Amino acid sequence: MVLKIISDKNTWDNFVDLNSSSQIFHTWDFLHIIEKHSNYKLITYGIYNNEELICILPIFYKKILFFKMIFSPPPSTGIPQLGLVIFDKYYNMKQSKKEEFMKLISEDIIKGLNNFHPDYCSISLIPEINDVRYFKFNNYKIEINYTYKLELNSKDDIWNNFTKELRKKINEASSMNMILYETDDATIVYDMLNKRYGEKGLNVSLFSQTYLRDIKAMFPNNIIINVMKHDNEIIGSEMVVKYKRTHLDWIGGTKPMKKIPLNEFFIWNSIKKGFENNLLWFDFMGANTTGILDFKSQFSPKLIQCFTLKKENLIGKVANKVYILFYKKKK
Repeated sequence: MVLKIISDKNTWDNFVDLNSSSQIFHTWDFLHIIEKHSNYKLITYGIYNNEELICILPIFYKKILFFKMIFSPPPSTGIPQLGLVIFDKYYNMKQSKKEEFMKLISEDIIKGLNNFHPDYCSISLIPEINDVRYFKFNNYKIEINYTYKLELNSKDDIWNNFTKELRKKINEASSMNMILYETDDATIVYDMLNKRYGEKGLNVSLFSQTYLRDIKAMFPNNIIINVMKHDNEIIGSEMVVKYKRTHLDWIGGTKPMKKIPLNEFFIWNSIKKGFENNLLWFDFMGANTTGILDFKSQFSPKLIQCFTLKKENLIGKVANKVYILFYKKKK
C-alpha cells in the first residue's frame, strides 16, 4: 500500500460519493471551506492498494512558532467527526482480512503523520472506523465519544418509543402559535449561538458568520436552515444537513424560553421531514455531556460509539491547556 497526496478534486469526490460511510464534511469543497476559515493547511491523503484508492484522510496542519499541530477536524468547525474513510469493500471482508487491511492502513497513516513531527495531533473518527488498536499500539491515546442515531423505519413506532413526557411537550409545542420556515440566511443561526455562548462567558465555537454563509452557498440543497417565530419574534434557528439519506442535526440556537419546548419540536419536525424525503437515519451528532444526553435519550435512539486518536508531547500538553483556559473564554 502507498500513501499519496490527492490533488484532483474529481478523484477525491468520486471516492466520497461511492463509499457509504463518508459525510458531507469529507467532500472536497467542504474541506477547502474549512481550510479558508481556519488558516490551517489542508492535506488530502489517499492510500492506494496497487492502483485502487482504498482510503482517504483529510488532515489540517498548522505551525505557530515552534508548535506544530495536526487536526481532523480543526477546532471551531462545529464538526464532531472527520478522519479517514475506508472503501465499502472493507466492511464485507472476513475478519482476518479486515485486520490485515487496517494494520497496513494504520501504519501508512502513522508514517505520514510522523513526517510532520507534530507536537499535538487529534483525529476524530466517524463511527464506522472502530478498529483503532494499531494506533493504540503506536502510543496514540484513544478517547471514546458517543453519538445517537435513530433509524427511520416507522414513524408510528418512533413516536410511540418517545418518552411520555417528550410526546406531551411536542404536542404542547404543536398547539402554540409558532411559524416554522426555511431561509438562506445563516447569520440568524450564528447570531443566536453567539448570544447564548456570550451569556455563559464563552466564545462561540464556530469561526464566523461568513463560514456558515459559505457552507450554505456551496451546498444549497444539502444545508437546510430552519427558523422558528413566536408572536413575530425569532425564538430559534437550526442548520441541518441532508446527505446520503441521513439527516444530521448539526447546529442550532434557541432563546431560553421554558414555556416552549422548541428543541423537541425542531427534532420531531426533522424526523417527519426525513420520512418525506425517504431518508434512512437521523443522526443527533453528539451525546457526550450530561445535559445533552439526558435530552436526546428521550427520543429512544441507538447509542453509537466513536473514537478520537490523540498524541501529544510536553509542548502539546501545555498548549492544549492554554487553549482551554484562555481561548474558549469570552474576551
